[in-house]
Amino acid sequence: MNNPWFLLLLFVLSLFQMVLLHVIPLFAFFDEAITIWALYIIITNYKFNINKRFDWMLIIMCIITIYGVICNYHFNYQTNIIPISNDIGNCFKVFITYIGASLYFRELKLRIIDDFLVLAYNFVSIFIVVMFPFCILNMFVDIGMHQDVRHGIPSFAFIFEGAGKLSMLFYLMMSVILLHYKKIKSPSFIDLTIFFMALVIWTSTMRARAFLFVFVSLFIFWYVIYTKKRLEINKWSILIGLLLFITICADQIEYYGGDESSARYSLLYNGYRTMMDYFPFGCGFGTYGTDVAAKYYSKLYIEYGMNNVYGLTEDNPIFSHDNYWPAIMGQFGVIGMLGFVSLVYLLFSDMLKKSKNSKLDLSVAIFLCFSQIIASFATSAFSNFVTVWLMFFAAMFFNRKELRLRTYSAKIKLLKLIKKNTPDI
Repeated sequence: MNNPWFLLLLFVLSLFQMVLLHVIPLFAFFDEAITIWALYIIITNYKFNINKRFDWMLIIMCIITIYGVICNYHFNYQTNIIPISNDIGNCFKVFITYIGASLYFRELKLRIIDDFLVLAYNFVSIFIVVMFPFCILNMFVDIGMHQDVRHGIPSFAFIFEGAGKLSMLFYLMMSVILLHYKKIKSPSFIDLTIFFMALVIWTSTMRARAFLFVFVSLFIFWYVIYTKKRLEINKWSILIGLLLFITICADQIEYYGGDESSARYSLLYNGYRTMMDYFPFGCGFGTYGTDVAAKYYSKLYIEYGMNNVYGLTEDNPIFSHDNYWPAIMGQFGVIGMLGFVSLVYLLFSDMLKKSKNSKLDLSVAIFLCFSQIIASFATSAFSNFVTVWLMFFAAMFFNRKELRLRTYSAKIKLLKLIKKNTPDI
């Protein structure tokens, strides 16, 4: 981890994990490997009271784990230790990765992280340039790189499983692009070209969330990079964010929320139903709305008739993990909902606090928080392998600022000590 080229390798592999796992099945566990590494860092290096937010996150995860297992054995929907263990890892891997990576990158040399950011930006630029002609061609000719047709335009997926998967990768790539502007006085023509090509490709995925986040990226570029102003989180920015979300994503909300036969509607409705039926508890790990619940096919799905819904059937559960909060409602009830909301709040408050001394860092942190919160209403955001990698690199980005402040503080102390011990001539 102390070599920028090795970090670049991890970055590249994280972008292509969903492709590589079809060639090398072991890549399906690539994000689990980084989570295990982060857990090792926590176990061997963690000290309480260094970071109060991390203290509370670890305490909450321990409480939810014990509480969830009790629910498993009390309601008897899933009592096999293997699926329970798998789901515990999936539920917390995003938070564990962020904490472990934050601890590690606090001690890494600034030069290594800065060198990595240069390498990462160069790679993203090349990747964007390679994708762009295919993106344009895909709009007019069927080259086998689209998933579906929305608003009369084929959605661009490039070599990935779907347009939504490609769209998710832009959370990380756009963060790298925006952070690149910290190192330059003003964007060059090439930088601007890369930025706008990236926005075109992201838009071409034809996902409603992509439209929203492209707009947010453009706003950050204009407001923070061009006008040099500071983006803040307040009641007005939150209100504007909500209005943008509702306006841009209204058709998809109506489509999925109004169609009672859709998998997403069924997951939301029955997740809420489970939370009410077992109020204030849930049914435990691996019982609802997760990969594990689909793999070991939960008894709840049969009990609620979800086994007859397309995409949620036992032989074809392709949409069974396409949610997050419904899974939390079903598995952990009201008590668990409060716990996971607290975890998300503590995670993002740590990112925002560490980035507050830089306008651009703060804007990227806000972008990541906003995008992941919005994504969690439509995908399994906080248990997804893409988010694991996003949190790994986010920990690097924002602890870089913390490192600079500590280094600067150390230099000031050293100068004061030298001055104090230097005799007057």
